[in-house]
Amino acid sequence: MTAPFATSSQLDYGDSPRVLIVVAGLAGLFLGNLLEKANIPYEIFERIKTQGAAMCLHPGVMPAFEQLGIYEDLMSFSQLGFANDFYNDKLETIANMKPGNTEATIGYNIVLFARPELYNLLFNRIPSHKIHMSKRLEPFD
Repeated sequence: MTAPFATSSQLDYGDSPRVLIVVAGLAGLFLGNLLEKANIPYEIFERIKTQGAAMCLHPGVMPAFEQLGIYEDLMSFSQLGFANDFYNDKLETIANMKPGNTEATIGYNIVLFARPELYNLLFNRIPSHKIHMSKRLEPFD
């Protein structure tokens, strides 16, 4: 069954431009959260609500979660990530990142969690009138 089309006449754009996020996924939902915090108008068109598997996040992205005020929520369902070893072209170890040791150098740890947990955290922070599920956009010239 094909999802119904959303036409431009069904969307209220007012006088200001809006950001349109199509098939959002984690990146689009994260962007929606950032736009919400910045009070920038946006709408999200998402196909599905859940996505499976596990994933990890590098410490470098953690400040963005703090800026959104959801770092503690993220950590509530996360575990320390696994170890990473880095090698040069002669396969000599040049660095190790073990669970817990990145916090001392970067300020955060690598974390591991179920992908649907992050999806739901981001999805549930989007106001319901700004997200349209199972809709397709009508092409226009």
